[in-house]
Amino acid sequence: EAMAKLREQKVVMRASLQKVGLSLVDHHDEHEEIFYLEVKGVAAAVEMDAVEDRQTLTATVNSIQADMQLMRWSGAPGYKSETGGEYVILFRNSAEEAAAPFLNLYLERAATSSQTIVLPRVDLAVDTLELRATDRTLLVLGAFAERCQGGSG
Repeated sequence: EAMAKLREQKVVMRASLQKVGLSLVDHHDEHEEIFYLEVKGVAAAVEMDAVEDRQTLTATVNSIQADMQLMRWSGAPGYKSETGGEYVILFRNSAEEAAAPFLNLYLERAATSSQTIVLPRVDLAVDTLELRATDRTLLVLGAFAERCQGGSG
């Protein structure tokens, strides 16, 4: 009887993170940080409706930015960070200026009891991504990739 009631219910799960950061560190020589990726305003919701036999996924990312950290002391033109140091922006979206999220996703799956995946509705909106890749940026990343292929260090 409890399982029958569970099958008739609607289940909603939500998760959100104000900010997530990911650092890429070169552990071969001086343990230097190569770049830092920051994602703000991450939210996701999953809804499972057994009565209507459907599932939905909604996801949002408000902004994304990656900064080249190795170039901050090389005299490369950069932007002042909150702590006063300089860094070079590798890529970012224009969400802060346009007040539009970097990513909006809505996915609906119908006939969830079937083994066939049926997606009657998928909405994906992605903001413009500004990319600043100079020859110096590519050389730094290329050198790091070569060191990674050379062994585990």
